[in-house]
Amino acid sequence: MRLGVSIRSRQGQPATGYTRDLSTSGIFLYADSEILVGSELEMVLMLPTQLTDGEKRWVCCQASVVRVEPGGEDGRFGVAGQYPEYRELAGNSGLTLALLANRACTERRRIGGSDGGL
Repeated sequence: MRLGVSIRSRQGQPATGYTRDLSTSGIFLYADSEILVGSELEMVLMLPTQLTDGEKRWVCCQASVVRVEPGGEDGRFGVAGQYPEYRELAGNSGLTLALLANRACTERRRIGGSDGGL
């Protein structure tokens, strides 16, 4: 399932990409910049109605990179990650909500939430 994703990590600049596979325990995505194995990622994406109870939902999830495949689709880097959790973000306004989602992830780290090392 191809979904747009916004990616942040301590090891590099923010990146964008899209998913190839998505499950309750992990993700495989193609990123526009190199991400190293062992990196801790924070991602924001909108889950489609097929994966929720009939409503699109923005989520913020954290993942540990377990595999990287250089030279993937469109010259992007294939990244496999495992994540311990994800959470829904309230609201329904596209770009504004994406910015709020990034802020919510940052706030969560700042107030002592599970940050996965970010």
